[in-house]
Amino acid sequence: MAPAVNMEILLIAYEYPPICSAQALRWHYLSAEFVRMGHRVTVITTDFRLCNSLAPPVDPGVRVLRCFPGPFVGGANRIERWLGHAGAGRSSGASASGRLMARLYRGARRAMDHLIFPDVRSEWLIFAGSSMRRLARSGYSPDLVIGSHEPAIDLQLAIMAKRWFRAPVMADLGDPIDTVYSPRWRRRFDRRYEGYVLSHVDGATVTLENVKHRLATRHARLPAGGIEVVPQGFDDRRTALAAPVFRFCPNRLNILFTGTLYEKFRNPSAFIDAVSRRSDVKLWIAGNIVGNFPALRRSENIRVLGPLKHREALEAQDFADVLLSVGNRQSEQIPGKIYEYLGSKRPILHVYSHHLDPTCKLIREAQRGWNVRSDAESSAAILDKLIESHREGLLEHGLDLTLSQAEKFSWRARAERMVRFGVRLRN
Repeated sequence: MAPAVNMEILLIAYEYPPICSAQALRWHYLSAEFVRMGHRVTVITTDFRLCNSLAPPVDPGVRVLRCFPGPFVGGANRIERWLGHAGAGRSSGASASGRLMARLYRGARRAMDHLIFPDVRSEWLIFAGSSMRRLARSGYSPDLVIGSHEPAIDLQLAIMAKRWFRAPVMADLGDPIDTVYSPRWRRRFDRRYEGYVLSHVDGATVTLENVKHRLATRHARLPAGGIEVVPQGFDDRRTALAAPVFRFCPNRLNILFTGTLYEKFRNPSAFIDAVSRRSDVKLWIAGNIVGNFPALRRSENIRVLGPLKHREALEAQDFADVLLSVGNRQSEQIPGKIYEYLGSKRPILHVYSHHLDPTCKLIREAQRGWNVRSDAESSAAILDKLIESHREGLLEHGLDLTLSQAEKFSWRARAERMVRFGVRLRN
């Protein structure tokens, strides 16, 4: 259990609901758990205006202070919202204009990310800094400041807050700042900034043990309070519905993926191709697709649903025959979706590309499903096995689909661990 001490926690998080990214959901659940534990939480975040929010509503016990993201990103967000409303209420021309604007924006943002370090979201510094300054002048005095990465500007703001509030600072790095998917030209600068952050905060959290070891070998100076491992989690307070949000196909093996596929580093193309050649399996993809996946367009065995509301995605997981997990090509990450899957109590098929993919060990130790290499032969073989087991009613045979082993992965347990670490930093 967490220590019996109530804290005033200031969280700096660029991404927070209504944004529905992995980092926004992480802090949605952790901040809500902090409040349930008796702590007071203030969040400084952006005031993004979305036409259709997919994220869950913010816990009413969390105080949220929103400020403008900056002229480039914030201005584009206002234009996008206006075009979205115009497209819904006027003509298809507005939708065409919206698509053109989106392409122009993506190109301009890539250019700006090369010009501004760490990236264009650093423009938020002025507006979030003003919000913190007003808090300091009001007499607000947090016991702990947490900076949420990414973006990296959150960490810089947390270091600034340390001077203003005289409070210990925790950097929630999650993944390293210098990662394999960072632009090659920038990795040297990212690593230097990573070292700067670690030398200026009191403690840091990461999502994997091997990331902790990697940071320790990279940098001579680490936070005085150390580095704690606090992975993603799942909501153990959620109650399942009696029916799914959409109808799965009867007499087929229904495999569901929820999340984001990336052509460059989270790509199950071999498995998708194997599914496309079968008539007794249906693959459902609920989420975003970044890059080119030709097999998704040419197969009737694959249904791309697009992004669902977070609650709808969780509910769909409860009714799938198998949940598809896709590993990254690097070994320093576990996609946070895997913990949601553990909470759904359904079998998991994990497709991996890297031989040291840490998710494989997690699936194996939890007895929750199967690991398969991302190649044509392995994909075809596992589909044969699963379809036969499903036909014979033995799909769940030998698996542990209870929450007995998964409770330690809940957001409640993650929040308790983080609070214990925060109390150590205060002392």
